[in-house]
Amino acid sequence: MADIGSDHAYLPCYCVLNRLTSAAIVGEITDGPFLSAKQQVEKLQLSSLISVRKGDGLEVIEKGEADVITIAGMGGSLIAHILKAGKDKLSGKERLILQPNIHAHHIREWLYQEGYELINEEILEEDGKCYEVLVAEAG
Repeated sequence: MADIGSDHAYLPCYCVLNRLTSAAIVGEITDGPFLSAKQQVEKLQLSSLISVRKGDGLEVIEKGEADVITIAGMGGSLIAHILKAGKDKLSGKERLILQPNIHAHHIREWLYQEGYELINEEILEEDGKCYEVLVAEAG
Protein backbone atom coordinates (compact mmCIF):
# COMPACT_ATOMS: atom_id res chain seq x y z
CA MET A 1 0.00 0.00 0.00
CA ALA A 2 0.98 3.62 -0.38
CA ASP A 3 -0.32 6.27 2.01
CA ILE A 4 0.04 9.71 0.46
CA GLY A 5 0.12 12.58 2.94
CA SER A 6 0.48 10.08 5.74
CA ASP A 7 1.50 12.54 8.47
CA HIS A 8 2.57 10.27 11.35
CA ALA A 9 2.41 7.00 9.35
CA TYR A 10 -0.17 5.59 11.75
CA LEU A 11 -2.27 3.97 9.01
CA PRO A 12 0.58 2.14 7.25
CA CYS A 13 2.02 1.02 10.60
CA TYR A 14 -1.37 -0.29 11.68
CA CYS A 15 -1.85 -2.12 8.38
CA VAL A 16 1.59 -3.76 8.50
CA LEU A 17 1.35 -4.70 12.19
CA ASN A 18 -2.10 -6.25 11.65
CA ARG A 19 -1.02 -8.04 8.46
CA LEU A 20 -3.46 -6.13 6.27
CA THR A 21 -0.54 -5.42 3.93
CA SER A 22 2.90 -6.95 3.62
CA ALA A 23 4.68 -3.64 2.97
CA ALA A 24 3.91 0.05 2.73
CA ILE A 25 5.11 3.32 1.31
CA VAL A 26 4.62 6.57 3.20
CA GLY A 27 4.64 9.77 1.16
CA GLU A 28 5.10 13.22 2.66
CA ILE A 29 5.86 16.56 1.06
CA THR A 30 7.01 18.62 4.09
CA ASP A 31 9.85 18.08 6.54
CA GLY A 32 7.83 17.96 9.78
CA PRO A 33 5.40 15.20 8.82
CA PHE A 34 8.18 13.37 6.91
CA LEU A 35 10.35 13.26 10.05
CA SER A 36 7.36 12.29 12.24
CA ALA A 37 6.58 9.40 9.90
CA LYS A 38 10.21 8.23 9.90
CA GLN A 39 10.34 8.36 13.71
CA GLN A 40 7.10 6.38 14.05
CA VAL A 41 8.26 3.69 11.62
CA GLU A 42 11.64 3.41 13.36
CA LYS A 43 10.04 3.38 16.82
CA LEU A 44 7.93 0.37 15.80
CA GLN A 45 10.95 -1.26 14.09
CA LEU A 46 9.14 -1.42 10.74
CA SER A 47 11.84 0.19 8.56
CA SER A 48 12.32 -3.02 6.59
CA LEU A 49 8.61 -3.10 5.70
CA ILE A 50 7.68 0.58 5.43
CA SER A 51 9.53 2.98 3.15
CA VAL A 52 9.14 6.63 4.15
CA ARG A 53 9.65 8.88 1.13
CA LYS A 54 9.68 12.63 0.67
CA GLY A 55 7.97 13.98 -2.40
CA ASP A 56 4.89 15.60 -3.88
CA GLY A 57 1.84 13.36 -4.12
CA LEU A 58 2.17 10.24 -6.21
CA GLU A 59 5.74 11.06 -7.30
CA VAL A 60 6.89 8.98 -4.29
CA ILE A 61 5.76 5.74 -5.99
CA GLU A 62 6.61 3.91 -9.18
CA LYS A 63 3.83 2.82 -11.51
CA GLY A 64 2.47 -0.52 -10.30
CA GLU A 65 4.44 -0.41 -7.04
CA ALA A 66 1.36 -0.25 -4.79
CA ASP A 67 -1.92 -2.06 -5.25
CA VAL A 68 -3.74 0.14 -2.72
CA ILE A 69 -3.31 3.90 -2.51
CA THR A 70 -4.79 5.89 0.35
CA ILE A 71 -5.11 9.66 0.44
CA ALA A 72 -6.92 10.97 3.50
CA GLY A 73 -7.47 14.05 5.59
CA MET A 74 -7.28 16.68 2.83
CA GLY A 75 -9.82 18.63 0.86
CA GLY A 76 -11.43 16.95 -2.10
CA SER A 77 -9.97 19.42 -4.59
CA LEU A 78 -6.42 18.72 -3.31
CA ILE A 79 -6.95 14.95 -3.48
CA ALA A 80 -8.28 15.30 -7.03
CA HIS A 81 -5.25 17.47 -7.90
CA ILE A 82 -2.86 14.84 -6.49
CA LEU A 83 -4.56 12.13 -8.57
CA LYS A 84 -4.56 14.27 -11.71
CA ALA A 85 -0.91 15.32 -11.32
CA GLY A 86 0.18 11.74 -10.62
CA LYS A 87 -2.03 10.05 -13.20
CA ASP A 88 1.02 8.59 -14.96
CA LYS A 89 1.84 6.66 -11.73
CA LEU A 90 -1.51 4.85 -11.83
CA SER A 91 -1.68 1.54 -13.67
CA GLY A 92 -5.46 1.25 -13.32
CA LYS A 93 -5.08 -1.89 -11.19
CA GLU A 94 -4.88 -0.05 -7.87
CA ARG A 95 -7.64 0.32 -5.35
CA LEU A 96 -7.98 3.96 -4.32
CA ILE A 97 -9.17 4.68 -0.77
CA LEU A 98 -9.88 8.39 -0.49
CA GLN A 99 -11.12 10.35 2.51
CA PRO A 100 -11.77 14.03 1.79
CA ASN A 101 -12.55 16.38 4.66
CA ILE A 102 -14.62 18.58 2.34
CA HIS A 103 -15.71 18.82 -1.31
CA ALA A 104 -15.84 15.13 -2.20
CA HIS A 105 -17.53 16.10 -5.48
CA HIS A 106 -14.11 17.03 -6.91
CA ILE A 107 -12.92 13.47 -6.35
CA ARG A 108 -16.12 11.99 -7.72
CA GLU A 109 -15.75 14.07 -10.90
CA TRP A 110 -12.12 12.98 -11.35
CA LEU A 111 -13.00 9.31 -10.79
CA TYR A 112 -15.82 9.51 -13.32
CA GLN A 113 -13.71 11.30 -15.94
CA GLU A 114 -10.86 8.80 -15.56
CA GLY A 115 -13.04 5.69 -15.73
CA TYR A 116 -12.94 4.70 -12.07
CA GLU A 117 -15.93 3.14 -10.36
CA LEU A 118 -16.95 3.67 -6.75
CA ILE A 119 -17.08 0.17 -5.31
CA ASN A 120 -17.85 1.27 -1.75
CA GLU A 121 -18.43 4.40 0.25
CA GLU A 122 -19.07 5.13 3.90
CA ILE A 123 -19.99 8.16 5.92
CA LEU A 124 -18.69 7.95 9.47
CA GLU A 125 -19.18 10.23 12.43
CA GLU A 126 -16.54 10.69 15.11
CA ASP A 127 -16.34 13.43 17.72
CA GLY A 128 -19.20 15.29 16.07
CA LYS A 129 -17.52 15.36 12.65
CA CYS A 130 -18.61 13.45 9.55
CA TYR A 131 -16.05 11.72 7.35
CA GLU A 132 -16.69 10.43 3.87
CA VAL A 133 -14.63 7.46 2.66
CA LEU A 134 -14.62 6.59 -1.05
CA VAL A 135 -13.23 3.33 -2.41
CA ALA A 136 -12.68 3.16 -6.17
CA GLU A 137 -11.20 0.87 -8.80
CA ALA A 138 -10.85 1.24 -12.54
CA GLY A 139 -13.88 -0.13 -14.32
